[in-house]
Amino acid sequence: MPVLQDLNNPATKRDFNISENWDFVQMRKTDGDDASCLNLNRISQPRILGIPSEKLTGRFSFIKTTKDFESIGDWSALKHEMPGGVVPAIADQTVIQWGLGLKVGDTLVYTDEYGNEMHVKLIGGLANSIFQGNVLIDEDLFLKHFPSSSGIHVFLMDADAEGREELESDLKRSFRNTGLELVYTADRLAEFNSVENTYLSIFLLLGGLGMILGTVGLGLSLIRNIQDRMQELGILRAVGFSKNEILGMLTREHIILLGFGTIIGAGGAFIATIPSVFSEFIEASWQTALIIILMILINGLLWIYLIGRISLSKNLVESLRTE
Repeated sequence: MPVLQDLNNPATKRDFNISENWDFVQMRKTDGDDASCLNLNRISQPRILGIPSEKLTGRFSFIKTTKDFESIGDWSALKHEMPGGVVPAIADQTVIQWGLGLKVGDTLVYTDEYGNEMHVKLIGGLANSIFQGNVLIDEDLFLKHFPSSSGIHVFLMDADAEGREELESDLKRSFRNTGLELVYTADRLAEFNSVENTYLSIFLLLGGLGMILGTVGLGLSLIRNIQDRMQELGILRAVGFSKNEILGMLTREHIILLGFGTIIGAGGAFIATIPSVFSEFIEASWQTALIIILMILINGLLWIYLIGRISLSKNLVESLRTE
C-alpha cells in the first residue's frame, strides 16, 4: 500500500515510532514491466520510478552518459526538462542494453495520465545496481505527467550495519498494515547476479565442451594423418629410424598445428572480450584465461603423444609388403 507521509519529517517519524537516525529516499512508481535480468522477455515499457534526484548525488557509478548528463555532471541533470518536453532518465546499463535492446541516448515513449505521448531520453547508464529493472526520472517531472500518483511505494533506507536489525524491527512494526516488504540491497544485488552467473556458467560449460571437441578433433586428425602415411613411416623404419625418432617427428609436426590453433583461438577470444577487458567496472581474470589455455595445450599434447605411441606400436614394415 502507498505511504502518504514524508518519512524524513521528524513529526512523521515520531508518529510511526521510527528513530530519527534513519534516512529515507522515497520514490513514486508507475505500473510497468520488470526489465531486470529476472525477466527474460524483451521489454518496451519498463516501470518508471520518480526519485528525489538530490538525494542520490554522489551515489552510484555510471558506465555511459550523454552530453546532457555530462554538462551538469550529477543526478541533478534529471531535473532539467529537455526541448520539446523530453524527460531525461537514467537506467541500469544492463537494462538498457539487454532488457530494452537500446543504448544510452535513445528515447522511450510512454503515455502519461493526460493521454499524451511522454518521451523519455536515457542520458545515463548505471553500473550494476539495485535499480535494475526500472527507469529513473526526477520526482517533479514524474508528478507533472502522473499527478494522481498516490503516495510512496518504494524506499531506500540508509542505516549503519549495527542498526539494521533495529530499523527492520521498527519498520515491520510501524507498517505491518501496508504490506511492507524489506530486502537488503546486498541480497537484491545477489539475486540479480545469480541470474547473470547462471548464464556465465552455461557459457563456460559450452566453452569447455567446445574445447573438448577441438582436442578430440586434433586426435582424429592425427589418427587419419598416420594412417595415410603408414607406407612413408614404414620406409623410415626400414632404413633405420627408431620408433622414438619417428614419434618425435610426428609430435613436432602436430605441436605446430596445436600452437597455431591455440594462438588463433585465444586471439579471437581476446578480440571478442575487449570491451569487458578495458571496462573499469569489470575485473578480468587473466589467471583463469591462462589456466584454460594451458589446459588446452596439455590436453592436446596428451592426445598427440598417446595416439602417436599407439599407432607406432604396430609393425610398420608390414605396411610395405603390398608396395
